[in-house]
Amino acid sequence: MIKFFPGIRVNTLSSLLFISLLMLVQTAQATNPFQSMGGGGGADEILDVDQAFMLDTRAENGRVVARWEIADGHYLYRDKIQIMAEDSASVTSGQIQLDPGELKHDEYFGDIYVYHHQAKAILPITGIKDGAEAVNFKVKYQGCSEISGICYPPTTKTISLKLSPISAAEAATISSADYPMVSEQDQIAAALGSDNIIITMLVFFGFGLLLAFTPCVFPMIPILSSIIIGQGKTISTHRAFVLSLTYVLAMAATYTVVGIIAGLFGENLQAAF
Repeated sequence: MIKFFPGIRVNTLSSLLFISLLMLVQTAQATNPFQSMGGGGGADEILDVDQAFMLDTRAENGRVVARWEIADGHYLYRDKIQIMAEDSASVTSGQIQLDPGELKHDEYFGDIYVYHHQAKAILPITGIKDGAEAVNFKVKYQGCSEISGICYPPTTKTISLKLSPISAAEAATISSADYPMVSEQDQIAAALGSDNIIITMLVFFGFGLLLAFTPCVFPMIPILSSIIIGQGKTISTHRAFVLSLTYVLAMAATYTVVGIIAGLFGENLQAAF
């Protein structure tokens, strides 16, 4: 056999090279950063929304109960959870009941309450007819991943549940612990949704007057003053009042339209952008 190096034959050198190459391949496979993105479900894998937030809904004692199993490293926004009966439903929905949640500083919404691991929402239902009745509900929710840093888009699920009326005795057995304290914000939202249009308009007018005394209004003062002063020294009090009223009503109408559009979207537009 011909010698390649002194004391080392060609077949021995080939064996050493093959063993070295095999070790390099094994090392590369062990340290492959993309291996965790396969079917093994590594820590860097981005979960589907149904895997990150597994939803289970059922009808219990005249209530719609929704439960979420939240994957590790993920959380649900408390104020994004909604359960609503479809417009064609013959039942009446009460006020949704939610647990307090945990306070978290979120990069999209600031300080906000969220749920880790588990979440639960209860929607009381009234007006159920005798016999089981199938009713369609829409469940809305949104959450984020602390692992990958992504925020899932708002999710809407349409579910159909068979509701049965409950007796007074069954209603008395329902623990008050199932109805936790509701935040003031949710109470106001529920009141505005259930009251008549005149009361709602008066409430919004009152809130508007209160907002007029917040620091956010201060930048509007020099703008309005410059508009009035720009009319010259001969401007009358009546003319100044008309200009002020036109400016205020135009601003209010603009923000009303924008607010309605944002409400119809049902989500925070800042996060969507």
